[in-house]
Amino acid sequence: MKKNKANRIRRNLILTFLLVLLVPSFTIGFVTYRDAKGTIEDEILRSASLSVDTANEFINDTLQSKLYDLDYFSGKLKSVGIDTELAAQGTTTVQSLKEYLQLHPETVEVFVATEEGGFIKASEGKLAQGYDHKQSGWYQQAMNAAGKPIITAPYTSKAGSLIVITMAKMLPDGRGVVGVDLNLHSIRDLVQVKVGKEGYTFVLDQDGKYLFHPDYEAGADALAEGDWVSKLYEKPAGEISYQHDGMDKRLSYITNEQTGWVIAGTMLVKEVEDSVYGIRNTMILVLLVSLLAASVLITWNVRSIIKPIRQLREATEVISEGDLTYHLKDFKRDEVGELAGHFQQMVDSLREMVHGVKSMTENVSASSEQLSASALQNTSAVEHVTSSIQEVAAGSESQLLAAEEILKRIHQVSRHADDIAGVLVKVAGAMDQTEQLALNGNKTVITAAATMQDMDMAMNDLNGVIQQLSERTEEIGGIAAAITDIAKQTSLLSLNASIEAARAGEQGKGFAVVAAEIRKLAQRSETSAAYITGLITNVLDNVGQTIQVMESAKEKVSDGVDSADLTGRSFSRIMKAIHSVSGQVKTTSDQAKELAEGTTAARIAVEEIREISEQTSSQTQTISAASEEQLASMEEVTASAADLSQLAEELQEMVKRFKI
Repeated sequence: MKKNKANRIRRNLILTFLLVLLVPSFTIGFVTYRDAKGTIEDEILRSASLSVDTANEFINDTLQSKLYDLDYFSGKLKSVGIDTELAAQGTTTVQSLKEYLQLHPETVEVFVATEEGGFIKASEGKLAQGYDHKQSGWYQQAMNAAGKPIITAPYTSKAGSLIVITMAKMLPDGRGVVGVDLNLHSIRDLVQVKVGKEGYTFVLDQDGKYLFHPDYEAGADALAEGDWVSKLYEKPAGEISYQHDGMDKRLSYITNEQTGWVIAGTMLVKEVEDSVYGIRNTMILVLLVSLLAASVLITWNVRSIIKPIRQLREATEVISEGDLTYHLKDFKRDEVGELAGHFQQMVDSLREMVHGVKSMTENVSASSEQLSASALQNTSAVEHVTSSIQEVAAGSESQLLAAEEILKRIHQVSRHADDIAGVLVKVAGAMDQTEQLALNGNKTVITAAATMQDMDMAMNDLNGVIQQLSERTEEIGGIAAAITDIAKQTSLLSLNASIEAARAGEQGKGFAVVAAEIRKLAQRSETSAAYITGLITNVLDNVGQTIQVMESAKEKVSDGVDSADLTGRSFSRIMKAIHSVSGQVKTTSDQAKELAEGTTAARIAVEEIREISEQTSSQTQTISAASEEQLASMEEVTASAADLSQLAEELQEMVKRFKI
């Protein structure tokens, strides 16, 4: 196991040195390889971009020179002159066009066409029968361009061997077009260049067809190669990565502004990897040489560290067996040597300490035996004190319980005394109110008795008045009877007068009228007298009833006077009784208050007794607990003394193991 630990240290050191060496080396190599690869890739792409820009500039220069030529011809030629020359079969314009064609071999044809149907070209070939230049695309585009030059899409010549474009411009008078057919093969060698070792440039027209490509014919459909072709038309310039024929490629492209052609330079990604192949191999070789040299240095360093550690391990094995007489030697003057020196000092100090411990254990053993005997004596005394204190604590608790019970009873008596005092105060107040009410009632009864006497006197007076009224009514009845008799006699006299008037004839008619009126008056008097007689009869009946009621009321008023007198005497007796009870209630209330005050004082005294009992009980409990703790401590001291004695013996046995 120890050998495995030593080997583990050596293995850790070797791994540490290797990591310190290899990680930076591999990191530097990887970063260098990556940067070199990126630099070479950027250089090749920059070369491709430069080739693309050069090709684009050459195409622009070629097209621009032809546009200058078109400007020259459009300014020189007139449609009227062309038509006139054709009619006269002149050759001036044809000769100029032929001279231009001879001076510019990249030009396939130069021509001029008019609105009247005239057409002049530089070449000798004849036009197809029925050819109408006005139906041609280049003519219509030029006429619709309002004086600006146009460039047609590339197309195959009639001979089928050339790819050409037509550049045309409307004449200033707007009645004709001048044009040039440009052979694109003339600029192919200048546009197609190599990019890197295996890369190349190629050109696509605005319809996605190849114009120049080392592997495809002009006019071949490039869009069928994959989606990467359509990406070239999404932006005017840029870089993309794609796969072609199973190989990874990168390309840089630009779009020609005048024609809409895409000019691209492509390269193989593998070409970049091949370029950095030498750098990678050199880096691997350097790492292998560095690893070999480092292995030698690591082995030497590990051996210089492990050897003294093994010597220290052997020394610790000997000392661990108890031999403190061992001495370390043959160590170098380095950090491990200093460690060995300090280790030897530690062994020497340990030897001296063991010698001192051996002497001390003998003294500790003797002292522990004496301590054990003293602890036993103290334990017995503490047990006796603890028993006495527990008895005192039990008595204090009984006294405390009795004081609490007395305090509860006094609390109850105090509450009842307070309740009685409160009730008596309320009763005294009620008795005072009752006494006042009785006094008021007595006064009311006296007033009522006086009133009843006044009513009795008034009833007597009223009875006399009613008697007089009855007498006067009877007298009126007699008068009414007399009036009735008078009316009857008057009626009889008027009847006699009427008879006498009838006897008198004409002289008695006036007297007859008077007699008739007297008879009517007598009848009315008799009727009124009868009515008065009826009224007097009713009045006499009512007066009789009134006299009866007055007699009954007089008797009741007399009874009321007697009752009021009796009630007054009763109220006087009630007032005396209430006054006596009120005095007794006040006396009882004062006594109840004194009882409540006495119970309060008793409660305070009992509470003081309870507090003293609680303090006594608490103190006795504290003393009891302290005694128990003291007893437990003495028992622990006894046990500790026994343990100390045993430990001293064991320590003596352990010290005997060391060789000093």
